[in-house]
Amino acid sequence: MTRNQSFEHLPTYIISASELDPYFYALYKWYPDVYIGAKHPVSEERIEKTNQFLERGMKYFPRDHRLPETAASNYIGYSADAPAPRRLRESIKAIEYLQYAAKLPGASSNVPFLLDYFYGRKARLEAELSDGENPSAAPSTTLSENEKETYLRLYLLAPDPHTRARLAGLLSRYGIDENTAFERARDYTQRLQTEHTQRLNYLPVDLWSTIVNPKEFDSATATPSR
Repeated sequence: MTRNQSFEHLPTYIISASELDPYFYALYKWYPDVYIGAKHPVSEERIEKTNQFLERGMKYFPRDHRLPETAASNYIGYSADAPAPRRLRESIKAIEYLQYAAKLPGASSNVPFLLDYFYGRKARLEAELSDGENPSAAPSTTLSENEKETYLRLYLLAPDPHTRARLAGLLSRYGIDENTAFERARDYTQRLQTEHTQRLNYLPVDLWSTIVNPKEFDSATATPSR
């Protein structure tokens, strides 16, 4: 078996290995680097096979942000000369992976800027493929409310002032009021405080019955006289 043939069988080998131990994390880290770059040009099928395996890892490591971030990054650098429909499909999938990663603890500070890159790429490709009356107009990116929420969350969780300042620029460009992030955080904190107070004020049913009907409690627990 030649070296190229062995690489073509790698997906089968890696699936077998992960079935033996799906929690062997090193497999999910090693496979993308080895398989994608094994043959050039990199086909869409090769990237999808790689990301399908990473999705398998996401099922066993659902709170690991590195797997969806890696899956999104696999759509960078391999399809510059590919047809626009393929690049559009890849941009949409990359955005989905990054939105998933953004919700996980410890997500990389690169996530919001990768999202910005793919939002822009998606808008340009949609404009290129559009049959609109003015295809030469500069494409604009319009975010959904959920996408805006993602940016607000990432802004609040920015790991350092420099990243937060860069994110503030993105918020401004997308027409998102950064003060909204702090208002959401304040409302969320108040809700947590209210729920905490309610839990402190909560009494179990048996204790509540004891307070309301102490005589019944005394009669139920009294030691019978001999």
